Amino acid sequence: DDHDDHDDHDDHDDHDDHHDDHDHGQYDPHVWVDPVLAKDVVGNIADGLADADPDNADEYAGNAAEYAEELDELHESFRSLFEDAEREVAVLAGHDSFQYLEARYGFRLHSPVGVSPQNEPSQSEIADTIELVNEEGIDTVLYDRFESPALAETIVENSDATQTMAITPAGGTIQEWNDAGYGYLEQMTEINIPAFEEAFGAQ
Repeated sequence: DDHDDHDDHDDHDDHDDHHDDHDHGQYDPHVWVDPVLAKDVVGNIADGLADADPDNADEYAGNAAEYAEELDELHESFRSLFEDAEREVAVLAGHDSFQYLEARYGFRLHSPVGVSPQNEPSQSEIADTIELVNEEGIDTVLYDRFESPALAETIVENSDATQTMAITPAGGTIQEWNDAGYGYLEQMTEINIPAFEEAFGAQ
């Protein structure tokens, strides 16, 4: 899996080469980021495996049911987080792969980049983002772990925010996460939930 090669690179183009090999346009393909939709995906995979290997259909169904329970718990964690949040908007200094989460839980990620990873933000878009950070009292600026943190750091340096934190669309991995045994659930619970808590004021 070439995603295993993700590690501590700062170059944006380097990440683009082996994270997403397509142009998103205005469509967000990261359906799995939403745990409710991810549960549907898991069920469909289990059904497909059962059709291809009926002798083990019960095992596939059982595994899918166990994973569905964990996804339900993740859904509840996100729901609770955004119920307790001080604000409904945060800043993501990168392209927005989290639109399904935003639609599910009713929050907004402001991105000066937008949806497409090929977009470069203008100076006015960066200035507007800095103004939003200051107006909303945002302390933590988010960035995609598979993109450069440089834009997030620039926003922090020129605003009242004090820190950057990484989030992940769970479309790949890095060696550090592999070593810790992180899969999808761990990326969501150990990386995204703490970062969203900081960014939305839900500690």
